[in-house]
Amino acid sequence: MKTISRVLAARPEQGQDRAAILERPSGQLLAVADGASGLAGGAAAADHVISTAAKVSDWFGLLARADDVITEDLEAGEAAAVIAWVSEQRVAGCGIGDCAAWLVTESDVEDLTASGDMGARLGSGRFVLASFDRPHADATLLLMTDGLWKQVPRREIVAILKRRDLESAAEGLVRAARLPSGGLQDDIAFILCRQE
Repeated sequence: MKTISRVLAARPEQGQDRAAILERPSGQLLAVADGASGLAGGAAAADHVISTAAKVSDWFGLLARADDVITEDLEAGEAAAVIAWVSEQRVAGCGIGDCAAWLVTESDVEDLTASGDMGARLGSGRFVLASFDRPHADATLLLMTDGLWKQVPRREIVAILKRRDLESAAEGLVRAARLPSGGLQDDIAFILCRQE
């Protein structure tokens, strides 16, 4: 299994998106988090999600505890997130807010987090969990913050993933998200994972 990530800030001194790849004996724990822009503590909220992701044993319990901590201790920050456990055969996890997880094959795209509430983030006290558990053979797993999927059309993301090796696909996604000036409209964090 090959896994890579990219994190880019629209304004380098204020980036609030995060990504983590944590190796485990039987697989990988992957997480992306997006601190809510415009709210104090957004970056701290995203950092908290990533730092607690390593403790995953109960998806809902982890996020409920993170929601409590962010709500009470991080100056009203909020964060969206996707956390996934990837083994050789399956991907299981959950998403909250407007981060997304997609499984892309040659013939299909499955939005694993489609059942969530995009407006309810950790720290809001009202999050809705979108959980998933699927086989992932012959698919590319993409975990991403909204800075990617809101700026790059779905068909373009899928085309980039289908025709390229993972490193080239990552660079293609970054190029597609850039404005003509070379800047970014929003922070971006994503993780790509594929059996190779």
